[in-house]
Amino acid sequence: MDSQFHGWLLPSSVTAELEDGNDKDILNQLIQLLEKTGCVTDRERVLNDIIAREKNGRTEISDGIIVPHAKSAGVSSLCGAAGIVNHKTIYMMIVWPENTASCLKHLSALIEILLSSKADRVLLASENDTDVYNCLTANLKQYGISC
Repeated sequence: MDSQFHGWLLPSSVTAELEDGNDKDILNQLIQLLEKTGCVTDRERVLNDIIAREKNGRTEISDGIIVPHAKSAGVSSLCGAAGIVNHKTIYMMIVWPENTASCLKHLSALIEILLSSKADRVLLASENDTDVYNCLTANLKQYGISC
């Protein structure tokens, strides 16, 4: 399963400096990062699918950790984006095509990593995009998930 999702999280889709704003502002910033992966085929569709998923239940998994995610016809493959707001809030967006096999392994691993007090401290203390990317990918490898 993992090989078909290779390249789903790229250094270009990760930032240590998301601008603070309302939910839609932050979702748009994350989608801009997703666009850098080349997998976004319909930006508005991705945004609408994420917003619709959020209406079913906000994806804040703990105080300061938010994981917006959805199936969407607006992407060609599994893709992820991550960002930190003011060293206080971690956002990790994951979107996959409607016709793709389940991505629950990836989503579950991300949630476990983000809930880890060590990983969340490292992410919140990250000074640059590379630090955020390296923290996420090193932890994902422990779950057998490559990026």
